[in-house]
Amino acid sequence: MIQHFLRLEQVLLEENKFYDDIYALEIEKSDAILQKSVTLLQEICSRQEDILMEIESLENERITLINEIKHQYHLSSDPNISEIAALAKGDFAEKLSQRGRELKEIILKVKAKEEINHKLLADNIEFFEILIDDLKRSSSLKSGYGRDGRENSKVVNPVLFNITV
Repeated sequence: MIQHFLRLEQVLLEENKFYDDIYALEIEKSDAILQKSVTLLQEICSRQEDILMEIESLENERITLINEIKHQYHLSSDPNISEIAALAKGDFAEKLSQRGRELKEIILKVKAKEEINHKLLADNIEFFEILIDDLKRSSSLKSGYGRDGRENSKVVNPVLFNITV
């Protein structure tokens, strides 16, 4: 049974490391957004997806370990990390609790940074929409009559946009 607790601590440590990496990429993402570097933003998102796949694998392993501990100790509900740590003895219980707290802290930091980046992206999109609208308004239709008496119309300052994102 001690092996389950040891592996659970390892999984929490690995998850913490991956979330640290995600947080570092979120910081890079902020810079990419401010620099308006779409290429860099795509690269960062791709790296994050790879890390998230690793985290998903660890999450599945953690769920399996918790279920095994739950059945071993005949727990009726889904225990949190504090309840599982209470089942462990001595210093190990404190280490397990500490790993859980550290993981929670980094996840909250990542969430806060993601919210900031979401706001930055929304502000940038709004800014570009305003610019595009202004450019569209600067084009106009000029009409008049030619020598033959027919109406001549043409677009003055035509602007074409590709708004695909």
